[in-house]
Amino acid sequence: MAQGGSTGLWKVGALLTKFGIGRMAPQFLSVNGAIKSATPGYYVITKAGVLADTLAAPPAVTKGNGIVIIVTSRTANAHTITATGLLNTGSAFVNVATFNANAGATLALISDNLFWNVLFANGVSFS
Repeated sequence: MAQGGSTGLWKVGALLTKFGIGRMAPQFLSVNGAIKSATPGYYVITKAGVLADTLAAPPAVTKGNGIVIIVTSRTANAHTITATGLLNTGSAFVNVATFNANAGATLALISDNLFWNVLFANGVSFS
């Protein structure tokens, strides 16, 4: 997983282009709720306080493989995304992604076989 710097920015740009997300209007997360798990998306956290969102499992195999979700924060709060037992960091399956309390913290996920694999995380920790 890339950690910041120009390499992380390049990866974001490449992902946005490859999966067509760059042509999507960003969806703003300003209230607690659920992130759509069935469609690719580019989400921007704009909530003034801490955002606490959930993310369900992606759809079943075939239709659910390869969905990319990118979430970035414009606010300096420790936002959380909870996807109980669904986040695969490459070393463990975890429940919660917590954004550092800095604008610019970013998380990119790709669906695979009913789970969310972490493509990269910049300023995001997992538990």
